[in-house]
Amino acid sequence: MKKFKSLILYSAFFAISFLFNLEQLFSAAPSLSWTGETGYTTDGINPDTGNTTTTFTYHIKYSDADNEQPSSGYPKLYILKSGIAVAGSPFIMTATDNGDIVYSDGKIYNYSLILAESVDYTYYFEARDTSGAFSTGTPSLTQNGPTVYLNSSTSDLTISIISYNGSSFTAGSTMNPTLKIANLGTISVITYRISLYLSKISDINLATKVSEINGLTLTGTINQNIDTTFSIPNSLESGSYYLGAFIDSNNQVAESNENNNIGWANTAVSINSNGTSTNNEVGISAAYCYPVPAHLSRGETIKFARFTPNARIKILTTAGQVVRDFTAGTTGDVFPWDGTTDNNEKIGSGVYIVYAKEESTKAYKIFKIIIEK
Repeated sequence: MKKFKSLILYSAFFAISFLFNLEQLFSAAPSLSWTGETGYTTDGINPDTGNTTTTFTYHIKYSDADNEQPSSGYPKLYILKSGIAVAGSPFIMTATDNGDIVYSDGKIYNYSLILAESVDYTYYFEARDTSGAFSTGTPSLTQNGPTVYLNSSTSDLTISIISYNGSSFTAGSTMNPTLKIANLGTISVITYRISLYLSKISDINLATKVSEINGLTLTGTINQNIDTTFSIPNSLESGSYYLGAFIDSNNQVAESNENNNIGWANTAVSINSNGTSTNNEVGISAAYCYPVPAHLSRGETIKFARFTPNARIKILTTAGQVVRDFTAGTTGDVFPWDGTTDNNEKIGSGVYIVYAKEESTKAYKIFKIIIEK
């Protein structure tokens, strides 16, 4: 008798599960679309451009032919900056009209927020009905925007890599990347330098510089794409490399934010040696520090590599104040630096400038390091 009851209960459970799955199978999936309101005819955000005080409002229309409401916690808004989710994303959207309970003809949802400066924002929406079906429609695909500039009288240069001509190259061949450069501030920048690098681990200081160009004038609150070309050095050994770009690599522009001058491609390219690999970096130009950034609170120290014998090394703030003065040993060796100044005080988080001078030739190199507490 117990077995018979168990069989009945199991059969009932199976039947309920079957009906639920059957309902999901024949339930119409919800769809997302642009609302058609002013500012929302071709995308889901308004305004498309603003500054760091602008409130950006996202709108989406949720429709379900079965008149099913969204599942709890939906619709969702995903916002990414340079491909990485911003803090709080995804955001749960709210109904514009709580009294509207008809979903078959579409119901509008919204979310508003203020964003930090960037020209590399993307977003998309996601919804699910109470039967568990996920939404379809163009808004479910990644969209570009908004463009957010600074609200201050300053300059702020950023750079990112949009594309390049392939995924596999041979040392000595040509790469043609397209870069997006921007001035998020309001003050025009006339003179600056852009350097391109190839690195196995997305670290400028462990990378090989492959090209250097002088940038064109960037007026305030503008972004533009530029096409570049360079020959991949014969010195590179075979392997996977990331392409990096560094705007204001000679630290010529005073900026409100010195931490956003470097952009890396999201995917690596394959480079095959052509059999003539030689290391053509010599002298002080080969010097670098690592890791970047250095997290002092984790016990990390700044290490110096490939400095020339008796090189003079100065660590400066972006304002030009010297915080530490070193001299390399007779073999170019430098003790790791723990972030203390010449007065034995701990430095704060931020960007610092390394000035290294080769005493024998008077050649020098200037580059940035990042310290995080």
